[in-house]
Amino acid sequence: MIDLNPQRVRRLRRLATVPRWVVVPMIQKQSVAEHSFAVAYIALWVAQYHPVYKLDRAGDFEAVMYYALIHDEMEALTGDLPSPATNYIPDKSKKYEQEHNIGAANVDGDLKLILKVADLLEAYLFVNEDRKLGNQNLGEIEANIHQRLHIALNSFPFEDQTARFTFISEFLKYFNPSLHPIMHDLV
Repeated sequence: MIDLNPQRVRRLRRLATVPRWVVVPMIQKQSVAEHSFAVAYIALWVAQYHPVYKLDRAGDFEAVMYYALIHDEMEALTGDLPSPATNYIPDKSKKYEQEHNIGAANVDGDLKLILKVADLLEAYLFVNEDRKLGNQNLGEIEANIHQRLHIALNSFPFEDQTARFTFISEFLKYFNPSLHPIMHDLV
C-alpha cells in the first residue's frame, strides 16, 4: 500500500517548489507541499467523523495520512492546475496517474471523500485568510469552493444531523472561528 520508492520521494520533495494558486492573485504564497501537509492534518480530523474510518484501527491512520500527503503528487510533474482545468485533463493523463500509482489516483470510496472534504476545507481556510489580508479578488473563488464543499459534505456519511452539526461547529471553533457567518448554511 505505502510506496516510498526513491522516484516518489523525489517528486514529493519537489512539491515544496511548486507554487499553489498560480492563476489566482494571492497576497500570501503557498506551495503544494504546504497545502498537502495541511490537508493531511485536516484529513485526520475529518476521518474521525466518518463512521467507517477508525483512526485507532490498524491501517486507517496510515492510509489517511499517506494519501493526504501524496494527493497532489501529480502536480510535481504538471504544476498546480486550477480545479476547473482538471475537468479538461485527457483521460490519457488520468490513466497515466493510475498506471504509475501517482498521488491518490487509485483511491476511491470513503477515503476519497475524506480527502476531498479535507482538500476543500484547507482551500477555504487559505482563501479566507487571504481575503482577511485585504485580497478583494476572491469572491468567485470563495463561492466556488463553498459550493463544492457543500456538495462534498452532503455526500459525507455523517451518522446523523447531530454529528454533522458537531463537525461544522468544531471546524469553526478550532480551525477558524471567523468563518462562522460564511459557513452557517453548511449546517
